[in-house]
Formats: sequence, structure tokens, C-alpha cells
Amino acid sequence: IYKESTSAVMRKKEEMILAIAGIFTALIVIETPFLFICPPLPLLLSWVNGIICSPNWNFLKRVRYMAVFLLFLLVGIPFINIFWILDEMIFWNYRDVKLDNSVFVVAGFRTGSTNLHRALSLDNERFVSPRMIELLLPLLSAQYIIDGIEWIDSKYGTSMISNLEVKLCENYFGKELTSRHPMSWYGAEEDDILLAFWLRAGWYAGVFFPNKDAWMNSGKIDDLSANNQSRICEFYMRSMQKVLYRRGGGRILLSKSHLINLMPLIQKNISNARFVSIVRNPKDTFVSWYSLAQAGLERMANKRLPEDVAVEAHLEFWDEFTKTEMMFFKNANYHSQAKNTCSNKDSEKTHVREKNEQNNRTIMTFSEYLNNQKGAVEHCYASWGYGDLSSTMAQRLKSAEKEHAVYKKSRDYTNPTLEDLGLDSSSVTKRY
Repeated sequence: IYKESTSAVMRKKEEMILAIAGIFTALIVIETPFLFICPPLPLLLSWVNGIICSPNWNFLKRVRYMAVFLLFLLVGIPFINIFWILDEMIFWNYRDVKLDNSVFVVAGFRTGSTNLHRALSLDNERFVSPRMIELLLPLLSAQYIIDGIEWIDSKYGTSMISNLEVKLCENYFGKELTSRHPMSWYGAEEDDILLAFWLRAGWYAGVFFPNKDAWMNSGKIDDLSANNQSRICEFYMRSMQKVLYRRGGGRILLSKSHLINLMPLIQKNISNARFVSIVRNPKDTFVSWYSLAQAGLERMANKRLPEDVAVEAHLEFWDEFTKTEMMFFKNANYHSQAKNTCSNKDSEKTHVREKNEQNNRTIMTFSEYLNNQKGAVEHCYASWGYGDLSSTMAQRLKSAEKEHAVYKKSRDYTNPTLEDLGLDSSSVTKRY
């Protein structure tokens, strides 16, 4: 047909048809649907409803939020999908990387889980954790370009990466946000950012849009359809495979998030996955997470939630999170149980190993972790069959404890009290 065609216009049409057919054939071959990365429709509709129906918003504010929403949908989503497909074609074998034996630190906000995650990540001979830029740009093509920039910095003494770090952490996230949750270019970061930024899913998504209902819908991933849940999980796992493909070197994925509603699906899809959590009464974390979320909203969305709405939203969040967390960690291997039923270190290792034959989940209280970070890490290692801490890892933990103590003393922010927010300690304690 092509050879017989004499019309230039006809040839161009045929070439276009062949190109489109080629693209869709490639998508079928690489098993990646068109617009693989896109927020689920219910979450998109929730945002639209929030823009239209949020009370006390003037017309200009609604127009501004709608413009940002459309820019994300019509520019950001096509951008990430085009380059994702290029990744699938160029680095197709990244999907051969196994996520077996991955470790997932999953807990409520401001419970000490970030500290546990970063403590575990010090064992960099064993673990690899995603970095901030890998979560914001989950593209191997982009990451290899960044690797090239890092090489130029090391070769010629330039400071391009450090300048990018300043722009990202200080200029984009802002001083208050990074003071409450320190971030760095090479530091281990929380996976929530990946799903919140690109799919508007997970509890972190609440910092992008000041609407209570949209936040609740984003967090409750397990309320979405099975197809939407599967797509979210697939995007997450492929992104983690990319991290291991580029930097793994045979190491184990160490993940940290607050994606408790996604964990049952992660457990189903990743062989021998391990889960660890730190639990803390919401009474003791409420004001800290409230303040961090409000600071995030002000920075990302230029608007905080009204105090009464925000307090109600955070109470509902903790209701949902604690319920889901208790269900997932119902039969977990408890740190205090192992400690109280064992008389020596060897018998504790035997006990947690026996428990772990039936369970892949470990849980501890905030006070247990705070009082003995090294012991908590040792307990995790025993549960996972890793053996004793190396002397190098023990020394790293000791140094990290000192650095964290200095940070806590030098923090330059204050939180309101429960009473300042119209709550009282006894009622919140009783509620949880």
C-alpha cells in the first residue's frame, strides 16, 4: 500500500498510522498501559469537587487551584508517562530485579519511624533506600543524567548537586518544613512522596491540596477499586525496582512510609517482605503531625486548613490509621514480648526466630525505641535472621544517636498544645 501511494498527504497519513500502531504494539510488548501513571479517577474527582465546593473560597482562588490542577494533569502526567515509556524500552530488564526480602518501615507520623529508618539505612552494605530525587523523578533516564552531573562535580570540583540540593530542600520545601523533617540529597527518604506527588495517593497527598475530604480519600487506598489499587501497587513496585537496578548491587530494599493502607497488597506481591512499626499514642504525636501537615500545606498549596477543620481531619486520620495499623500488625512479633520472655541474648534470638517462622511483622513502642535504639535494631536483625550487628554498624548507630540529640536540642520551631487546638489530653487518650 505504501509503495503504491503517490499522494504525499496520503503517505504522511499512513506513516502516522504506522507510528501509532508501532507505539501501541510497543506498549503491549512492555506490558505498560497508556497513561500508566495517572491519579485514579475517584481521587481526581475528589479534587475537582474540593475546588468547586470548598466553602469560603473566592472565585480567583478556585480559578488558581483549577489552573494548577489542569497544569499537572495536562503537562505533568503526559511528561512522566512519555519518559516512563522510554525507560521501559531502553532499560526493559530493570523489571527482572527482585524485591524479595524487602524491609518496610511503616508507622504513624512523628512516631520515631523516620529515625529508625535512617538508623537501619546506616547499614549500607546490606540495605539501599530511595532518595528524594528518585521519588520525585522515578525515571532511570533522568537518574543516569544526574549521575553524570555527580561525576562532573567529583571530577572538576563543581557544585551543581549541592546547588540543586539547596534549591530543592531550602527553596522548594522551605525552612519550616525541612526544620521539622530534615531532608538531604543523598539521605534515605520516605516513599510516600512518590505516590503523593504523581498519583495523589497516600496520606502525604494532603499537603498538596487544602481539602479534608480529598485528603481522606487519598489516604484510604484500600477503599479504591481492585484495579486502581493494583495499578498504584505496580507503579510503586516498578519504581523500587528502578532504584535497585541502578544502585542495588545485590542489596535489599529498605522502605519507609506511612502507606499502611497499601501494605496488605505489598505483602501479597513481594515474597518474604518484612514489616516493622513503632507505635505511639496519637495523644503524644497529634500536635507535631498537625503542625507539620499545616506547614506542608502552606508551602505546597499556599493555604492552611482552618484550625477547626484541620483538627477534625487529623482526628479522623488517626482513627483510620490506628484501626488499619492494628489490623495489619495484629499478630506481630512484639519487641517487649521477646524481651520479657527471654532470659538472655541467645534465648531471645531463638524466641524471635521461632516467632518469625509464623510472622514477618515486628512492632515496638516509641519508648522502647527511644530508650534503646541499638537494642531495637538488634531485635529487628534477630527477627529477620541477620545475626549480630557488625562493629562498624554499632559505631554508626552510636554516632547517629549523638547527631540526633544535637538536632533535637537545636530545633527552631514550636508546636501548639492540645489545649491550644481545643482538645484535652484525657479525651484524646481515651479515644485511642
